[in-house]
Amino acid sequence: MAQPRRNPVFNLEEAREAILDSDSDNEFDKMSVDLGSDEEYSNIKDLDDVNATDLPGPPGGDSEDDAPLGLDELPPDFVPGASGNKRRRIAPTGRSWDDDPAQDPHLFDFTGMPGLNPNLGLSETSTPLDCYLKFVSNETFEKASEETNRYASCVLRENPPSPSSPAKKWCSTTAGELMIFWALCMLMGIVGKPVAQLYWSTRKSIVTPFFLQAMTGDRFQLILRFLHFNNNENNKPRTDPDYDPLFKLRPYYDALCTAFHTVFTPFRSISFDEALIRFYGRLSFKNYNPRNGHLPAKYGMKAYKICDPTGYTWKFVLYTGKMQYSIVELVLSMMAGLLDKGYRFFMDNWYSSPALFTELFKRKTHACGTVRSNRIDMPKDLKPDRKLRPGEAIFCRSKELLTMLWRDKRDVTMLSTIHSNKFSETHKKDRVTGENVQKPEIVLDYNRYMGGVDLSDFLTNTYADMRKSLKWYKKLVFHMNDLGVMDAYIVYCHLQDSQVNHLNLVLDLIEELVAFGNSLSQDRPKPSRAGSNKENVLRLE
Repeated sequence: MAQPRRNPVFNLEEAREAILDSDSDNEFDKMSVDLGSDEEYSNIKDLDDVNATDLPGPPGGDSEDDAPLGLDELPPDFVPGASGNKRRRIAPTGRSWDDDPAQDPHLFDFTGMPGLNPNLGLSETSTPLDCYLKFVSNETFEKASEETNRYASCVLRENPPSPSSPAKKWCSTTAGELMIFWALCMLMGIVGKPVAQLYWSTRKSIVTPFFLQAMTGDRFQLILRFLHFNNNENNKPRTDPDYDPLFKLRPYYDALCTAFHTVFTPFRSISFDEALIRFYGRLSFKNYNPRNGHLPAKYGMKAYKICDPTGYTWKFVLYTGKMQYSIVELVLSMMAGLLDKGYRFFMDNWYSSPALFTELFKRKTHACGTVRSNRIDMPKDLKPDRKLRPGEAIFCRSKELLTMLWRDKRDVTMLSTIHSNKFSETHKKDRVTGENVQKPEIVLDYNRYMGGVDLSDFLTNTYADMRKSLKWYKKLVFHMNDLGVMDAYIVYCHLQDSQVNHLNLVLDLIEELVAFGNSLSQDRPKPSRAGSNKENVLRLE
């Protein structure tokens, strides 16, 4: 159900500045907990002291698969979350941190080809709808209409509706009608009303003619009720080794995830982080994040994302249960397609470790991020005898790795394969001394490029459909559609080579999607004219 709220109007540059200017203290202590594994965390006293290797492993105790991990090669069939992948421990290597921190790092040449895929036929004359259909294609709508009709037929056959039920008048939907349905859902994220039925009200004070002209209220509710994306008859039981937690929306999920990393290739500096999709219903892989900070909710579905500084979501992977793989394997699998090209990868302290950065360096990929000082192979010299004064820093280097302890409002520990111990001007003055403020270059670059995922979440949630649903897969589908709209907006900005107003683009897309849907679906149930039936404005003709 849509909720009334005020939506600020931002363009891409204003949104990025809002993210970068926000208080980022909580950036250094994020943590999410899998609700399905409460007892596995019962012996942990302080979540801040958890290492990747301290997390619960696969059942059955130690085995040959639990031996120290050598990651020179990642299995080519590795899939995050697959039950056959077993997470392995990473053994200390006895790394020495005696190298000169002032030495310049070895930087790989960037050989990636960032920008739009030239084979898609997009140009500066392309419309917002052209960009959107590269993510949510006609074939995706066709598949959704086919499965929706199949599911509706099955439900109505097993549970015949009463003569007075709106479901009695159900007729098969089409891809064009689903486009109109999708456009109305997107418009509900902009035009907020407390009750969905009010969108079809003819009351003068709240009338919204666009909804009345596009689709009847009963038809909208029927499509929402029967909306489906896969054939339930092919679903496997939970006890089956090949059980797929995302079966309900697998075709839609795979189509969008594939489009994310084929339509656009990110620029050199990218960020990796997690996002939380708000959901309070029953779900086996629902997560609880007690330190949500900038996240929109504490409960929901967790997803891993790779974004570039513009906010474009290049990789999206939903967390579907207990991790059966190490964080190193997770990151390497997420980076598939970008390794060995000189990319620079930014992440927070939940993922950073010397082991991960070393493996990325072997694959000609640089990394930078905050890190926990108790990670395996971190230097012991980062614990000084006295408390550092604000602005002071300690650097240690071990071959390609540089680690730093810097005092800001509190101690910040960072790890990088990109930087040296250099400081740079921030163009700000100290309020007390009046001197120019300097910060380590590693901190400045982290603040500049780490906000990609936050910017993506911000743009996605600004005009997101706030419809409530007890069906988790519907909630996830609406969120992924919002991601597709947001990525289409960024692609359109690249085509125009200028900043485009986000709200105007979404409105243009909605109008174009309705017009295109009408052109594809001429025989669908037509809405009644406004005021033609004041006693029941939601009646199907």
